[in-house]
Amino acid sequence: MLNDGFTMIQYSIYVRICKSNYSAKAHIKYIKKIIPLKGEVRILKLTDKVYNSMEILRSFEKTNEERLRVQTVIEF
Repeated sequence: MLNDGFTMIQYSIYVRICKSNYSAKAHIKYIKKIIPLKGEVRILKLTDKVYNSMEILRSFEKTNEERLRVQTVIEF
C-alpha cells in the first residue's frame, strides 16, 4: 500500500488522500485486486472537514510529524 501513495499513520493503519470520490473508488478497486487471501481491509471515507477535526492525544511531545495535506476524501 505504501507503493500506492498510502502513508502509515499507525501500525496497520494507512491513510491516502484522494481529490474526489471517483479517485477513491479507483483506489478501492485496486485494493480489492491486491488483498491477500484471508486478508481484511476496512475502508472509511472522510471529508477533509471531519479528518481535520481529529484530535491526537499523547503523553509525550512528538517532533517532526508530517502533516498530511487533506483534499476531499481520505481512505483508511
